[in-house]
Amino acid sequence: MVNSIFLKSLSLKNFKGIKEQNINFGKVTNVFGENGTGKTTIQDSFTFLLFDKDSKDSTKFDVQPLDKDNNPIHNLETVIEATLDIDGKEAVLKRVYKEKYSKVRGTAKLDFKGYESQYYANEVPNKVNEYKAFISELLDEKLFKLITNPQYFANLPWKERRAIITEIVGDMDCNSVIDSKKDLEPLRKHLTDNTVDDFVKANKSKINKLKKDRDQIPSRIDEVSNSIQELDFDGLDIQRRGVTAGIKNIDEQLQDKSKANEGLFKLKTALLEKRQELTEVEYKFKANANKPKMELEGSIRSTETNIRHLKMTIDELQEEIKRNQEYTENALLKRKDLLKAYNEIKNSKFEFNDSTCICPTCKRKFEASDIEAKRKELEGNFNSNKAEKSKENISEGKAIAVKIEELKNKNESLNKKIEDEKNMLEAAQKSLEALQDKLNNFKTDIEEPEEIKYIKQEIYNLESQIQSYKKEDVTQLNNKKEELQEQLRELDKQLAFKEANEKAKDRIKELEEEETKLSEKIAELEGLEILSEEFIRTKVELLEEKVNSKFKYVKFKMFKNQINGGLEETCEPCINGVPYSSNLNSAAKINAGLDIINTLCSHYGVQAPIFIDNRESINEIIPVESQVINLIVSKDKELKVEVI
Repeated sequence: MVNSIFLKSLSLKNFKGIKEQNINFGKVTNVFGENGTGKTTIQDSFTFLLFDKDSKDSTKFDVQPLDKDNNPIHNLETVIEATLDIDGKEAVLKRVYKEKYSKVRGTAKLDFKGYESQYYANEVPNKVNEYKAFISELLDEKLFKLITNPQYFANLPWKERRAIITEIVGDMDCNSVIDSKKDLEPLRKHLTDNTVDDFVKANKSKINKLKKDRDQIPSRIDEVSNSIQELDFDGLDIQRRGVTAGIKNIDEQLQDKSKANEGLFKLKTALLEKRQELTEVEYKFKANANKPKMELEGSIRSTETNIRHLKMTIDELQEEIKRNQEYTENALLKRKDLLKAYNEIKNSKFEFNDSTCICPTCKRKFEASDIEAKRKELEGNFNSNKAEKSKENISEGKAIAVKIEELKNKNESLNKKIEDEKNMLEAAQKSLEALQDKLNNFKTDIEEPEEIKYIKQEIYNLESQIQSYKKEDVTQLNNKKEELQEQLRELDKQLAFKEANEKAKDRIKELEEEETKLSEKIAELEGLEILSEEFIRTKVELLEEKVNSKFKYVKFKMFKNQINGGLEETCEPCINGVPYSSNLNSAAKINAGLDIINTLCSHYGVQAPIFIDNRESINEIIPVESQVINLIVSKDKELKVEVI
């Protein structure tokens, strides 16, 4: 980053309302003109050249001139060129801004595609990224606005203003704030790993949660209280003992009557045993009676499986014969081709054309002795090749003949196997027919044995005895017992409230103790909350003192007292106690901005041109080290520049 930027000259062409303007600047430069003559345009052009924005930090504004109907004037080229003194070295920045067109294919029409810019640094063409990198190396965009516009800092959100001020003076260490006031000591352990803001947020969250929990306790106590049942538990206990005695008496009577019914129980037991015996005997009888039939059905299933297997085997053998026949036919065709080739080889004769025997280099015909030697060589090669081909042909023919014979023998063997399998299939099918006839004629009507008939007669006799047996009637006693048991259940239900009431009272006591503990914890945390507010107030007071020592005219208000006694953080510049954002007049605001710029320039070690708009409203500005460009409203119809 550079230390000093001085604007020496600015040249404009077709920028906003200025058609053409050249301005040379000094340490202090006054630019006069009526409203609308282009004073602010001078500042806009400089920020547009550097950052692609106007002086109000906006990228959306009409760069090129407009006609009387407020429409853009086309086919103009906007040029902005500035000569700067940067740390004693001259630098020239230039930007050309123009419309971009492309030709519509197949026509002479031009299609508007927007705008494009050309950038130059010291007359060297730059790509946009190269140009931006060059500017950023000179000065950060935000810092440039802070030190060139007296109103920029004050119009930032208060948190951004506070961050900048804190960067200049440094933040206050928590321990140093606590050391300045002994009452803040309890906060030290809480601020070891947390900032005060984080601690306040966490502490407030805990308080809100504890209050929410405490607020729920009265309703929970009411809910438990409503569950308590006010009953005469002593009277209910006496009633229960009476009902229990009545049930015991009925049980004794039922026991006496059950002894009289023991004979009936024995008859029913004997009947159950005989029925079980009958089931077992009948199962054995049916199993033995069905055994021959089951064996016959098993033989049928086994024979059917054998038939399916034989048919599958026959199909597979026939398929194999078919494949062998196809292979044999192909082999015979191949053998025929080999025989034809053999005859062609056998009948082939050596041919020699001595007209081809010429020197490949000089194209002269060979001597007669050389031609004869060449003929013998070629004839020898021909005969050797013919013999080799004949040998290969005969060998391949013999191999095919052997294979054909093998396939013939194999198919004969397969046909014999098929014949055997068919014979076995025929025998199996006859066997199956015989087995099925036997199954169809199988007799299942077998007379029950005497043992089963005897057991059935015994069951009949026992059923008759049970039906005629006279048993004791206990219906009335059972009804009375059930009535007393219902009374006992109702009494037990009511007596259960006694234990539930005790638990409810214990729970109410626990909730009351919990409410007390929550109130104590809330009071403890609220005490820390008050201490946190006092910490912030102390820190802000120390910070205000530290901040204000950096400025000559401006004093900063770093917090506001709230109606509830709390603190609201802020960062408000004031002149003589009057806040910048309220009733401060224009002159005071500009001087406040200049004082802030002086401090920022001193802190960052950099200076740049300060543009002061509405300078006519100020009688005198405070001293500044930076270059000053005053924009002054006057009666001049055209811009007038005065260098002081």
